[in-house]
Amino acid sequence: MYADWSSLTIQLQSLGSATQSVLSKLPQDDGKQVVAAVVKTVASHLGITVPSDAKPSTLNTEQEVNWCMEVICHGLCLPLTEHEVIRDSVNIYCEWLSALLPNPKVCVPKPVQEDPNFYAQKIITQLNHLFIPRKGEEEHLLNTIADKNAKGRNTAQDTIHRQAVVCHRVLRRVQELAHQSQIMERGTWDALLSFLLAINDALLSPPAVKDDIGDQLCERVLGVLFEIWLIACVKSFPGPTLWKTLREMCMNWRHRAGLVTQWNRVNLTLTSRLIAFLYGPRFPVLNIPKEDMDLVPTEMTHECVAQSWYRFLNCLGNPVELSKPVSVSDTQQFKEYALKSFGVIDPTYHPCLVSLPTIFLRAMKGVSAIVDAYLGLPRAGQIMSMSRSSSATSAAVSTTSSTSMNVSTQSIVNSTAVLAAVTGTLSDQHNLTPSPLRPSCNSILHLFGLWLFEAAFIGTDAAKTGGSKKEQTGSSRPSSLSKGNTTMTSEPVDLPPGLTPDKFESGRAEALGALCRVLCSKRTGEEILPVYLARFYLAVQNGLTVGHDKVVSESLASILLNSSNLLRIDLDGVNVLAPSIVSALEAVLPEKEVKLTASYVNKADLRRAAIHLLQSMLTLPLHFANMQIKELLPIGERPAVNNFNQLKPRLVNLLINALQVEVEAVNTQMLLGCLLMTVQDAAALEEAELRQNDGFSDNSARNSAGVFQAASDSVSMMSDYTSISGDRHSLQEHMLDASYADNVTDSAHALFVRATYLVCHRLISSWKSDLATSLAALELLRGLARINIPEQGLILFESFNIYRRLCFCKITSMLMFFCQSWISLIFI
Repeated sequence: MYADWSSLTIQLQSLGSATQSVLSKLPQDDGKQVVAAVVKTVASHLGITVPSDAKPSTLNTEQEVNWCMEVICHGLCLPLTEHEVIRDSVNIYCEWLSALLPNPKVCVPKPVQEDPNFYAQKIITQLNHLFIPRKGEEEHLLNTIADKNAKGRNTAQDTIHRQAVVCHRVLRRVQELAHQSQIMERGTWDALLSFLLAINDALLSPPAVKDDIGDQLCERVLGVLFEIWLIACVKSFPGPTLWKTLREMCMNWRHRAGLVTQWNRVNLTLTSRLIAFLYGPRFPVLNIPKEDMDLVPTEMTHECVAQSWYRFLNCLGNPVELSKPVSVSDTQQFKEYALKSFGVIDPTYHPCLVSLPTIFLRAMKGVSAIVDAYLGLPRAGQIMSMSRSSSATSAAVSTTSSTSMNVSTQSIVNSTAVLAAVTGTLSDQHNLTPSPLRPSCNSILHLFGLWLFEAAFIGTDAAKTGGSKKEQTGSSRPSSLSKGNTTMTSEPVDLPPGLTPDKFESGRAEALGALCRVLCSKRTGEEILPVYLARFYLAVQNGLTVGHDKVVSESLASILLNSSNLLRIDLDGVNVLAPSIVSALEAVLPEKEVKLTASYVNKADLRRAAIHLLQSMLTLPLHFANMQIKELLPIGERPAVNNFNQLKPRLVNLLINALQVEVEAVNTQMLLGCLLMTVQDAAALEEAELRQNDGFSDNSARNSAGVFQAASDSVSMMSDYTSISGDRHSLQEHMLDASYADNVTDSAHALFVRATYLVCHRLISSWKSDLATSLAALELLRGLARINIPEQGLILFESFNIYRRLCFCKITSMLMFFCQSWISLIFI
């Protein structure tokens, strides 16, 4: 965007040496004595302590003012131990800057009052010296802080604190100028923005060190920079040179967590203003805290909002690069540190980079929140933030993190800021649906697709080829469609243990969730570009990979939670995901205790989302039958599924096993409805086959002998149930065995037997204390009784009579239990 424009980066980085005072040529002690004498005299006229004591300045000519400024400039460069001289120098310049305000102070020299913009530009430029870390001195102070000597440590901490205090004084003054001044010229605005860029780069570009001045002022200087930059967009819109410099310098600060925090604040605030005039008052309002809304001036025009939004969104570059330590540490400051340090063998091994997974998660949460705003889900971020916060807090109380990475991640999860994006742990009662006024899926993916797709492939083989220059410049088809193993792999670079690709799983899950929400918001008849669908299917298939010992990763959980309607919205070619979805559901629904890598995920909501997907798939084998399922990528060591009929036994077993272990009432009732529908569909299919084949159904006759086998299987499962994952035989062999599929799950007779026995057993053993679930189970039995299952053979007829009598006994026992309970309540 700014390729043809020059940058001020090098000029601003050398600003300190280019504005040295002439007193720096003198011996240090002599220069200090001159500064102390002059500054003390001038500061005595300011009236800082008692405003009424302020006196008019005795500096009446430009030469006198310029000579004093040379002295004050040197005072700002003195060692931090000369705190009083530095403080007085700052006070003088801050008072003189009031010449730009509506009511200048009386102590401002006459030349400064007559030409305030000229002198303000010089003063602002010289104040840069206050923020520049002193070479050697700050390192000595930090070493003293780490020393065991309490007295020396307190002195060093006090010195850094005093420097922070005077820095805050300057920042408050420049904020006043930006908000209140009515006479600032464009040159002064450019000087002010350049000053803010220079001090941010001086404090934030070095590798982060705990308790140093950059660590203490990080959030503050970044907040002031973005706040004043937004004001400048209204009063004097920055030129391309400044925008390019901002982008280049932000790339040097990406190891600072505060940068992404402030970036998210500005982006969400501008997004709130942008969608308000793009989609009108009927579009859901993005809820932003008042202190964040105040960042954007109310007088900012629509055109200015749009221009500023796009430029701020891209000032960080590609946020996915935050997951690449090599890119983040590819700066001059990190390289110098690696050369000087004995303990750091490579820039990527600096200790401050251990927070990159947390920073990357923050960035992806911010992007996800913007995507939700465009979809018309403004409250989703807040609701999910509170849900994740409570879950993470309870988990943090019961367990202690063993690494700093876990601590950092929990601090993000505990945050209740609005920038927390949807993770899908939303129960049905919230009923959040995209706005009908939302933009098309293609429009959203044009803006954020490159970032979301690249983040979705982190740690996979597709990531090695998907980030090529060809793809980034808009190739029509992603190179990531090459076949390969979908497991997490390491980059060729030797990375520290805390920065391997799997450590960025949380941010990847956030991106996958956002992609699922975008694609699931497709309208009826809406066209989505094939390249987006292909990338989406590949990303989802990679994310649905089940871990060792059926551990559900954050990516898998995020996909399930955010794509419950994925198979209901008529996406072209979505059926290629059916085998992968079934494999993922087999790690969730049949398990009594789902093994999750993320403690904040609500298991009941995860199971409910899985049930929604199961509902969507139950009718596919009947509808598509032997239609071939095309394979996107090889699914590890699992046998390939060639057609939909091969999925039927797995789906039925998923339904039965899920109903055996489900304890949540709403989920149980959904599964009961699925079970009734499955038996009804199977019976209707056999009845249609009978009419078509003159009273003979191959499916029914072939399976009539399997009814007793189904009954014995049901009894065995009810008496001594173990989850599928604990079976000695592999799930693939059990599900894909031809005799099992034919004799147990294909036949309406067998399904009727299994459903009847399962529901009757759980009705007596587990559900009788839950009235709603019990009534749903009785309604299912009522529905089963009305199903007309074709009878073929005397043995089959007798078997059904046995089960009818068994059902009658179970229902009678259940009704007796209810009657006894009601009688007890009446007499009590």
